[in-house]
Formats: sequence, structure tokens, C-alpha cells
Amino acid sequence: FTTPGLAFSKTDGGLTTAGVGAIVRYTLTITSPLGTIRSLLVGDDLPNGMSYAGGVAVSGNISPVVAPTLIEQSVVWGFGNVIVTPTNPITIAFNARIDSTFGGIVNGAVLTNSAQLQYQTVTGTLRTLTSTDSLALTEPTLIISKAALPQRNPLGGMDYLTYTVLLTNT
Repeated sequence: FTTPGLAFSKTDGGLTTAGVGAIVRYTLTITSPLGTIRSLLVGDDLPNGMSYAGGVAVSGNISPVVAPTLIEQSVVWGFGNVIVTPTNPITIAFNARIDSTFGGIVNGAVLTNSAQLQYQTVTGTLRTLTSTDSLALTEPTLIISKAALPQRNPLGGMDYLTYTVLLTNT
């Protein structure tokens, strides 16, 4: 008989577009048969224009649980040897923010986020699984309108004129 090996996936919950300042919640999912995963390393390479924004949650039957390390644009979890049970997948969720300081903010530009899972087999062979997720940037569409009250003509010498400016982001 054969036992299914490790599987790895990444999702942003189906998000297809996001604008500057948006927080994107990524979830990395690992499914594994019962046993030990040797030298487990999980990394997520955030694209230029995104930054790590915390909110880490690790769930499932995994021991030990470790905090992430930030290395430039990468968020990395070095779990080492972990014992897993197959009843529930292991999930790692975290937040990333679309930065306003990114020079490539163009409506429709695509940010592709790539994640990797690396482990060592029983024979010592290093294996890497990858998963990606993309979303398109959206720029704000601003509508500005102005109204003046009262709207009578001509205004008298002591009349007040009130301007109302409305800015709407659609």
C-alpha cells in the first residue's frame, strides 16, 4: 500500500483585487500522513509592494509551533522536526499589507505571492513544494463635488455663502 505524501497550498480566501493599504489574510495549508516531518521549513515570499502585517495563527496537530522570522520580503517558519497527526490539516495564517510606498501601484498590476514548503525525506533528500496566489491592484476612483448655499443671485452684502465639498471613493 502507499501513503499519500505531503500536500501544500496557499490562499487569500478568493480575493481577486485589493487597493493600497488593504490587509490580505493568507492561509498556508499542509496536509500530511501521521508521522514526523523532518526539517520542516515554510516560507512565504511577499512580492514588492506588500509587507508582513502580523496576525499569525498556527493551527492543527503540529508540535512544536514556532514564531515566524522576517528576512527582507520573506516570512519564514523553521519548525525543525515536527510530529503531525492526519486528523486536521496544519494551517498557518498571517496578514500582509499592500504598501502605499510601492512605486509600481498601477491599476490592474498583479502582485503574485509565492510560498514554499521544504522538508527532508527519510533518505535525506530535500523536497520543496510551492504554491502561489495572485491579486490585482486597484487604485481609488475619487469623485469630487461642490455645492454652494444659498443659491440666490445676487447675494446681499451681509449674506453668508457656505461651500460643501464632498469627496467619494468608489
